[in-house]
Amino acid sequence: EGFFSGDISQIEARAVPIAGFHGTATDWQVIDGAPTGDTFSGTFSVPAGWYTIEARTLDGNTVVGEASVDEVGVGEVFVTAGQSNSANWGSPPITPNDPRVSAYGPNGWQFGRDPQPIADGTNGGTPWPTLGEMLVDTWDVPVGFISVGVGGTRVDQWLPAGSLYPRLQDALNVVGPNGLRAVLWHQGESDYINGTTAGDYASRLQTVIAQSRTDVGFDVPWGVALASFVPGFPNPGQAVIDGQMQVISADPLVFEGASTDDLTGLMWRISDLIHFNEAGLREHGTRWWQQVLATFANPAATVGDYNNDGTVTAADYTVWRDTLGQQGLALAAD
Repeated sequence: EGFFSGDISQIEARAVPIAGFHGTATDWQVIDGAPTGDTFSGTFSVPAGWYTIEARTLDGNTVVGEASVDEVGVGEVFVTAGQSNSANWGSPPITPNDPRVSAYGPNGWQFGRDPQPIADGTNGGTPWPTLGEMLVDTWDVPVGFISVGVGGTRVDQWLPAGSLYPRLQDALNVVGPNGLRAVLWHQGESDYINGTTAGDYASRLQTVIAQSRTDVGFDVPWGVALASFVPGFPNPGQAVIDGQMQVISADPLVFEGASTDDLTGLMWRISDLIHFNEAGLREHGTRWWQQVLATFANPAATVGDYNNDGTVTAADYTVWRDTLGQQGLALAAD
């Protein structure tokens, strides 16, 4: 989407890989063959990669206006949810080394440094920059996160009738059908404190998962962490772990996420002994990376091909971070 001025006959666009990064250049494609007024919109297919998107206006065969948007990523998207160790409660904030790691917030996609822009917690750290950086290194495609976790929350608060489910629903609405690889869930500590039984935990989380699939329009996979550790309580919180395992075992589209109850003490946690320090955040992200790779064995070969039909179309991808619609293109005829 964008705007233009002057008398023009059509608008074209193409994708140009940013130097040093993976991507496949596209030819000029017509995205609006009969522009009217002063605005335009259109779509075209772009293979996975990291791009500058260029657009131009033509009067007949003469180019009369040009514009571009840098750092447009086509790749993998994950929604993350749960309580504080999925949100910005670790220390310090983590910054990925690769610009292709992104995070979604109120102003759209941005560089994926902590704090994650929707998850609660102030200026803290998360495992997601580390996970993103490792996935980018492994798959050589951009990776984006929409993190909606809230500290101190129980699973029942995330039920469809609960106060927190709209946070997850809003994230799913951003990406739409087939627009994300998985939801990553790290939660359980508050349910251990509250004495939630294994059966209740499993039933409640299964309800959240089922509703999320209805709302997003496809059977989105979920990764469920094994997490229950609370300082001063016997470790692990077996009822919570058993509930998490019931969810994982009962659904072929739910996979085991990071297991973190063994990461205890000041080697891994800050002084409150429950939230992760830098070593813990990076180990937490690494363990998610291991589980994601074990589940999605070779997405790099078929990245975006959610229908497994050997082809990739515009419907397979979410194009994110400074998209044409967010930043806009001004195309003026000289």
